[in-house]
Amino acid sequence: MSNIFNGPTQVAHAGGLWKSMLYTNSEEAILKNYVDGFRFFEIDLAGLADGHVITAHDGSEARFGVTGGKKFGEVSLSDVSLTCLKTRLTILRLERLLEIAKDLQMKLILDVKNNHELVYSKIYNVAKSLDALHLVIPQAYNERTVENVRILGFPHWLMTFWGIGRRSPEEKVQFCEIHRPSIVWMRADTWSPDFEAEVRNTGVQDVGLHANMDAVRSREFLRRGLHVMNDCTYIDAYDEDVDATLISEQINALYR
Repeated sequence: MSNIFNGPTQVAHAGGLWKSMLYTNSEEAILKNYVDGFRFFEIDLAGLADGHVITAHDGSEARFGVTGGKKFGEVSLSDVSLTCLKTRLTILRLERLLEIAKDLQMKLILDVKNNHELVYSKIYNVAKSLDALHLVIPQAYNERTVENVRILGFPHWLMTFWGIGRRSPEEKVQFCEIHRPSIVWMRADTWSPDFEAEVRNTGVQDVGLHANMDAVRSREFLRRGLHVMNDCTYIDAYDEDVDATLISEQINALYR
């Protein structure tokens, strides 16, 4: 495996589950899930028109006080409420996110939602200034964004097949052969043992899965040596106190 992972790893999706809420990208969710056991977090990032970067998903602008149907990339930090108007949870500026990551030595998979080249540069510069480059893993989505993260010199980055989701499995394998990512993320519903093997045969060291990763799916994929982006609470012991044979049968039935 690549040297940023230490065995099959659970990643808290968009900061992790907060009570019954998913995808908040909030300080509260990050800290709560850190206490529960997560050490890797996937966080969505949106770039603003004035160069600031915040932990928010595109399409959620109205929840943070952005009016007039504008997108995050069209407004400044002064136009955004960092407290969600619906949940009252707190999103973060990139600088604060990376300070927390450094203080707690947590790893961040960063899903950039807009203005990719500018946001990648901001991530790199802020992380470098904090001596925290080893803690960030920007996602790349296609040929152009792979070039962006490579030119900047991030020590770790991952390729998500989400960005080339319409391409065939054969084209995705060809992409890996050409661009040689060491880490690949794919949707759980596109995974199969054969597809994983073909991807790994290109030199990919780590494979992670996302989308609808509940406790049942997460347990089984962790047992198979895969990383998972959880939409559930942290699983303390994924190889104990479960009917492993039954779960394997259920998972295999899903992906035949």
